[in-house]
Amino acid sequence: MHIAADSAIPHLESNLKRVLSEQEFSLSYFKNSEFRTLNQEDIDILLIRSTTKINESTLKSNSIKFIGSATSGIDHIDTKFLERQGIKWAHAPGCNAWSVVHYVMSALEIVYTQGLATISNGIGIVGYGNIGTKLESILKALSIPYTLYDPIALPSSTKSLEDVFDHDVVSLHVPLTKTGDFPTYHMIDSKELKQLEFKTLINTSRGEVINENILDDFTSMNLIADVWEKEPIIEEKFFEKALVYTPHIAGYSLDGKRNGTKIISEALAEFLGKPIADEIVNLPERKFGKEEFLGFQEQYHSCSFPIGLFSADLDLIKLMDLFKKDAEAGLNLSSIRAKHPPRRDFIHYSLLGEKLEDLEILSRLMQID
Repeated sequence: MHIAADSAIPHLESNLKRVLSEQEFSLSYFKNSEFRTLNQEDIDILLIRSTTKINESTLKSNSIKFIGSATSGIDHIDTKFLERQGIKWAHAPGCNAWSVVHYVMSALEIVYTQGLATISNGIGIVGYGNIGTKLESILKALSIPYTLYDPIALPSSTKSLEDVFDHDVVSLHVPLTKTGDFPTYHMIDSKELKQLEFKTLINTSRGEVINENILDDFTSMNLIADVWEKEPIIEEKFFEKALVYTPHIAGYSLDGKRNGTKIISEALAEFLGKPIADEIVNLPERKFGKEEFLGFQEQYHSCSFPIGLFSADLDLIKLMDLFKKDAEAGLNLSSIRAKHPPRRDFIHYSLLGEKLEDLEILSRLMQID
């Protein structure tokens, strides 16, 4: 069995050996730009990331039986086409949810420290899936008010999109859909952008959720964008017009990537009808000193937000500056993303060897004397 995989998928060989013996498979790697030149007829299993588009024009093989994407989103895959061809597919929903929440919390730190919103005014959350639910949990832990809007996940809710826009900060966490009762393509259009004037909009979902063609008419809105409509073309105008503009790295943590590999390996095991061994992957620990955590605790006591905790390894202003320099140097988006510094999700931070588990961060901070 031959497996071809995107070279950006980490810990892959060790995960495959949880499913298959060394004698049962061969493994080759490719870069995204090389996919179209592969001899697809030699491939039985294809493992990709979001930069590889799978559709009728890119997939020409009759031998591929399983495609796994080590990503939470699937808008790069024509799933209906695969189903017509009888090709099994899988992805990794929620694999980087905590990573995206970490990004949003770091973005909030910028908003609050620059005086663009008050913590007491809270946050509007659009989308109540893997990310929205985790964001809700950390906001609860920090006693930050919020309003949820998701007519699909919360059909009995009386909250509307307008209720979400009552907050000074709105964060988008929806998949990209163009059909159904509640399509998300351009769901933030002229009417919604008008309601967001002098407010902050955080987009870590998909660029097409916002109608960027009319953004120039709404210059008073503060935009924090990790995704954009014309991606992978870099919109250099956003370096000047956006409060924060980063190269689609919100979900790019070590934990998110590891989870993606783990999930598609387990999906492959299910497809093959094979048992799977326990995962053995050791990620580098991120340890803080006691004084640092006391500083975060002091910030929380003084302003109701642990300033510095989320930006310690995810300083969005610095990342935006690096993004701009790399773009000006002519690097493409894939090359820029590949340079993103390794980071752990905040839920895996440790203090003197003690784990700060799940959403216990606040209570743990309060216990440090």
